[in-house]
Amino acid sequence: MHMLRLMISGILPQGSGAVYIDAGPYRERLPAVRRGELLRDEVRTWCDELSARPGRALATSPLPEHPDTTCAASTCCPCATSWG
Repeated sequence: MHMLRLMISGILPQGSGAVYIDAGPYRERLPAVRRGELLRDEVRTWCDELSARPGRALATSPLPEHPDTTCAASTCCPCATSWG
């Protein structure tokens, strides 16, 4: 279940440019995996479907091709050093 949630969390930003913490439309299906209500083959098929999505999402993603490392460093580094 956790692997599936991580895959979903990684795919959604590529398609929309927004980071989602909420499992949203997967809210019912993810716990069903944990409870053993889905067959192993169903989970594997879902994993395969999720694995195929990043490449398709990147083709139309609003995200830039490369991250703005200067902006990230100027934001994250002061926070990290202040927690020292």
